[in-house]
Amino acid sequence: MSAGSRIEKLPLKCSANTESFARFLKPIQGRDDSKMVNMQLINLGKLRLDTYPELVKAVATVKKAAARGNAQCGRISKEKAEAIAKAADKLAEGGSALELLSIYRVMGSPLNRAANCWLAKEAAERSGLEITADEVNASQTPTDVSVTVVNLTAIEVLQELKDASAAFAEELRSQAGQFSDVVKCGRVMLQDSLPVNLGKEFQAWAHSIDRCRGRIEQEIRELSISLLGAGDVGTSLDVPEGFPLAAADELSRATGLLFKPDADFMDGITAVDRLCSAHACIQSLATAYWRIMHDLEFLSSGPRTGIREIALPAVAPGSSIMPGKINPTMAQLGALLADSVSSNAAALASSLQSGWLAEGMRSTIPVKMIMDSGILLARAMLVTKKKLIHGITALKLRALGQAEDSAALMIVVEKALGTEAAEKVARRMETDGCNCRDALVRERILSEENASRLLDVTTLSTPRKNTALIESFRNS
Repeated sequence: MSAGSRIEKLPLKCSANTESFARFLKPIQGRDDSKMVNMQLINLGKLRLDTYPELVKAVATVKKAAARGNAQCGRISKEKAEAIAKAADKLAEGGSALELLSIYRVMGSPLNRAANCWLAKEAAERSGLEITADEVNASQTPTDVSVTVVNLTAIEVLQELKDASAAFAEELRSQAGQFSDVVKCGRVMLQDSLPVNLGKEFQAWAHSIDRCRGRIEQEIRELSISLLGAGDVGTSLDVPEGFPLAAADELSRATGLLFKPDADFMDGITAVDRLCSAHACIQSLATAYWRIMHDLEFLSSGPRTGIREIALPAVAPGSSIMPGKINPTMAQLGALLADSVSSNAAALASSLQSGWLAEGMRSTIPVKMIMDSGILLARAMLVTKKKLIHGITALKLRALGQAEDSAALMIVVEKALGTEAAEKVARRMETDGCNCRDALVRERILSEENASRLLDVTTLSTPRKNTALIESFRNS
């Protein structure tokens, strides 16, 4: 649907005693009426609500829950409540005039008024009943609606991110199984360390994603709070008894989550820490994801003189004059998208401080940052799961050779044979430029067979077996 056709469908009238869309619709001087536009509906591209369907869906869910809650309390009839609920379902499907509103000037009264008017008109046309915007807005204020909408929006984004991170972690675990027999050199501060198993490295990455997803699941439960019925300043003025609980129950029914009225409405309408905590969960996941992307890029460095323990899938062309070069474009893209989450955190923190007293915040930027960060990260994880993680291959022989050449195998010699033996081996490695196994043999500390057994990197990368190996030499 074009912007013009959407504007034509905007309701020009609402009921008496209600601020209407007509207040926003003003002809531009010098233009004919056919080009009447809403100054808030000027095409702002990606800054409009049609780019953020999660927010529109949350508005629809809140208004639907409020209508049915009002019916239970006798504030409106059940027939009108169901008409409003069906109109809300239509709103959630998309394509309404609300989607032309600017994301930056929408929270609070503008969005609440627009939703009331649109739903009243839609419900009346569908049902043939006379339904006013006041009835759609019964027992509600812009404040309690906005806070509940923000909570629902954050939940929607976090659920999308939770599912994406679960799929990403599962792909890492799948690759961990494929690499279970690959031994490589571990590294601490980019220096040689003891042998590790590549499959377990992928498993550790999956575990880090799972840990962050657990925080997201907990945050979803924390956000399952309804402020409907709180009123502008938490006094529940003109709210029928039972409405807050009835509306919360309807939200639970709509979302499948356990919603409850906030324990303290005055605190709830001013609280901004929930959004801060929600974005922190997104940022913690982005940090874990960023680390994986950077590690993959580094471990695939090459093609000749880098670490090159793994090969990334060739999503983009490499080099016409450098055989074997694969540009790590997907890993770099993932890292850059994770960086964006950190920059959004700074914007969110400053905009959360935009309100005073009973106005928790006056900016739409915090919920926009939640949507931008969460959706961006979710899509990044799904894309890199498919185009990066799934296609990684291990360069087994190269990884094994680097593990066997690691200078950190001196740690094993010192633990198994003592400091004096380790010092002799270190000097021989330095003078001859040989590896640790050859130095043990040249110093006649161990036979070739025992040196190979002590420094078997597969055993050394296996917990418990490595300890048993060292103890066997220590006690011999």
